[in-house]
Amino acid sequence: MMQPIKVLIVDDEQACREDLRYRLSPYDAIQIVAESETAEQAITHLSEQQIDVAFLDIEMHGIDGITLAEIITKEYPSTNIVFVTAYPQYSLKSHDYHPIHYLTKPISDKKLMQAIIRLQRTIDHLISNAGKLVIHFAGIMNSLYIVDIAAIYRKNRQSHILKTDGTELVSNASLQYFLEQLKAYPFQRIHNSVIANLSQEFSISACGDGTFSFQFPRLNQSFPISANEAKILRRQQ
Repeated sequence: MMQPIKVLIVDDEQACREDLRYRLSPYDAIQIVAESETAEQAITHLSEQQIDVAFLDIEMHGIDGITLAEIITKEYPSTNIVFVTAYPQYSLKSHDYHPIHYLTKPISDKKLMQAIIRLQRTIDHLISNAGKLVIHFAGIMNSLYIVDIAAIYRKNRQSHILKTDGTELVSNASLQYFLEQLKAYPFQRIHNSVIANLSQEFSISACGDGTFSFQFPRLNQSFPISANEAKILRRQQ
């Protein structure tokens, strides 16, 4: 049996701590082991037990979340960090401490799921919510973890599943079938022929002829994206 992911929530507002606790409750592999309303309390918890990830509010009385992240990075380097704040202007400074994710209040379930997936990949725990996708082709059945799927696209009347390691699987199933299977996860149909995993690092660029391109830089792969979806995702980035 796998060990749970041990979580520390740090926020000086009780309502925010309760909201995050509620949103994390569906994830079976998450165990909230401590909550703190000050950085000093958080440091005490960190010194007393192993914490896999700390969800840090940035704007707090006394020692703020950025300063606390610096302490964690130096003294508790095995603890991962997710920043949670109502002030997006802090996002650039927070990246100095290599957080797993940056969540802006009010927290969306989709963004939280992206953070959990990235956390799962980082500390090599399998979260039960991630699940597997079963793929049939030519009488052969393959299964893969959903977190390992970068995109699914149509080509030559078949669906091609691009994995995060750059390899591909092929299926006769339609994109609509995959959308139904993946509706609880951060996948989005960005074009009539493409479904993309939005928890992966991506970029969007204009092609100069009125069309747009969606890229996975780490995989050196690009796909078409509709103008409307490009506008929406650019606004969310």
